[in-house]
Amino acid sequence: MTTSPIQRRPLAAKLALVSTVSLGLLAGPIALAGPANAAEYPRNDNKCTVTAKKPDIVEKKRGDKDYGKAVKVVFKFKIDCDKRTHVYFDQKLFKVTKGDRAKEIKRPHSKGWVWVGRHHDVKVEVDKVFPERNKKELTVYHFVKIVYKDKGDWKRHSDESEKKTIYFRGYK
Repeated sequence: MTTSPIQRRPLAAKLALVSTVSLGLLAGPIALAGPANAAEYPRNDNKCTVTAKKPDIVEKKRGDKDYGKAVKVVFKFKIDCDKRTHVYFDQKLFKVTKGDRAKEIKRPHSKGWVWVGRHHDVKVEVDKVFPERNKKELTVYHFVKIVYKDKGDWKRHSDESEKKTIYFRGYK
């Protein structure tokens, strides 16, 4: 009888080899996935904010067009985004009337879409403000709301400026 050159392994050795290989196949992806989940990756979310600046009065210069009793007021706001974004803004101007009630100053270009660069975009609106009847002073402020889309979701932010009291000269 001739012996075969191939040596047969015992059943216990075969089971040990199969279990070692299967554990290696299962543990390999787990070992690779472990450190990846523990690491914090930066998010690519975009965040936009708006800052309503305190209204400011435009000083009259010689040769300026006279607006009678009206005063020119500058209403500025700044939109700041993490990356270039298409932003819708809605700005409302208010004057405080009798009994501390706010009355909106209507304007034609107080809303619209703007492209905001990576850092910021400043919008400047100049408006004529007229005094209330028999008043020598008037308080004004503005409210700005923005809406933008980030990864399919609409996000909002708003800000209200500080109030500014305007004194009217030459009012009788």
